[in-house]
Order: sequence, then structure tokens, then C-alpha cells
Amino acid sequence: MLDKEMKREVIEEIRRLVTPIPERRSLELLSTFIASTIHTFEDIVSEDVMPGVVNSVARLMAREYWQMLGEPKTVEELLERVAQGFPAYFERYDDTHFIVRECPIRDIAERENIRYGGPLCLFARGFLWYFVNKVAGFRARVDIVKPGYYACLCSLKNAKLERELNLEEPTEEEFIEKSYNFLKLTLNGMIRSLVNVIGDITKSYLYYAGSSVGAAHSSVLPNFDKVEDAIEAVNAFMVVWEGKVKEEDGKYVLEETKYEFGYPKDPYFCTLFYSYISGLLSGILNRHVRLQPLDCSERKVIEIE
Repeated sequence: MLDKEMKREVIEEIRRLVTPIPERRSLELLSTFIASTIHTFEDIVSEDVMPGVVNSVARLMAREYWQMLGEPKTVEELLERVAQGFPAYFERYDDTHFIVRECPIRDIAERENIRYGGPLCLFARGFLWYFVNKVAGFRARVDIVKPGYYACLCSLKNAKLERELNLEEPTEEEFIEKSYNFLKLTLNGMIRSLVNVIGDITKSYLYYAGSSVGAAHSSVLPNFDKVEDAIEAVNAFMVVWEGKVKEEDGKYVLEETKYEFGYPKDPYFCTLFYSYISGLLSGILNRHVRLQPLDCSERKVIEIE
């Protein structure tokens, strides 16, 4: 059994290994959540149905962001404004094609074994498609012609790029921030897509997906006997809350205070979040840990019994 000083050294070593850049670590964790949801989505939804389901959800969510773009008048102006808020760098290829670089989806595909051109790419395309429709009319269309490791070639139908784009490649800090915001949006989009197909049973699938990934990730962490030590190790590993852990009536309450994952009242994301922590804690403590979700619209996220 580790004494208090040795436990402290172990936890500090976890922090040193997994959190060189806290923002990057939180981005990786969010990517893991997305990968779990994507794999679940692909297991349930057929190839024929998937594009329509994802595209409809993406276009619906894009409506919420249209006003943020300031109503651009041309496709060139549109892509320039999209690049200001989203983690993408666009280049004009010709008058009906453009290239997408610096896309976080490729990072996820490589790290989490997700295919190019799958649900994540379809979701991003659905967003752009809606925006292009608003600028060039309802007959305009965006398609991913050739997804690739370094860049993707996209085509425009019934819309044209008449000049070069005035863009600068984002810095690493800008890319991380934009990627985090976009992936929050994407995760919620994937969950909404699942709900549209299978309804409330989505919670069961997400719980299984999250707890399985959490259990797998716990293998890189040391085992502890006390819940307090396990919680501190999870804090060091996840970097998604600021360590606000309180004991109330013999139970431990975790408060998610560092980051917001978008729609906090959404019970489906809350399920994915606490099931992942359940898997981590169960693996660290070598016993099943029961987590009770609290009101996800408040700071309190889960209760450990």
C-alpha cells in the first residue's frame, strides 16, 4: 500500500505525463468522447441512413450559428468568416473547389481510429452546406470530393469562388481553442443524431460506450484503496474540473467547474460524462463504483456512493 507521500508523487507524475498543456489534454478527452459516440453511431445506423441523419442535425444546429457570421454576401466572405470561428483553414483550388486544411477531425481519425469521410466529416459538411445555402441559394451544395490525411478537397455546386481567400493559418493556441469549441458542438450533434434514430435508449448505449473507454483508460493509472485518492488521480488524468470535490452525507459530489461542454442540461451528454468517470474510478479502485447523476444544469455533476 502506498503511503501518503508516495501517492502524492504518483499523482504528480500522472499530471506531468498527461497534462503538458491542459487545454490540449481537454481536447484529447473530448475527442475520446466523440470517438465513443461515433463508434456507437456506426454500429446502430446503416450506411444508407447515416448521411441524411447527420446532415439534418448539422443543418439544424447551423441555424443557431448563422447570425454569428454577420450574414456574409459571397461564398469567399463566408469561408473567411467561418475560418475565424472554426478550426479550419481554407484555400481556393478553382472556381468550384476549395481545400480544407488544419482540420481537427483528421487528428481524431488518426488517434481514435475513425475513418475519413465518416459521420464527423458529414457533420462538418452539413454545417458548411447550410451556410452556403444561405449565401448562394437553396440549390447550392457542398460535397467532400476527396478526404485525405493532410487536406480535403471539397466541391461547390451552383456556387462559385471568384477570388482567392484572404486567410492566415491559425497559431497552435488559436487552433486548440477553436477545435475545442467545434468539437463540443460536434459531440452534441452526434448525440442528437443518435437520439433522432433510437430515442431515449441512447442513454444506455452512451453509458456502455463511456464506461468501457473509462475502464480501458484506467489501465494506465495506479490502483488506490480510498475514493479520495482515486478522485485525485482522475482529476490529474482528465483535467476537466478544478478539483471541486465535496463530501455530503457520506457521499462524494464532483463539481464540473473548469469547462462547459455545450448543452449542460442535456441528459445524454451527462450520461456519457459520468459513465466515463465511472469506468475510470471502477478500474482504479478495483470495484464497481455507483455514480448517481445530479442536475447537470448546475455545477454538481455526479455523486459517488
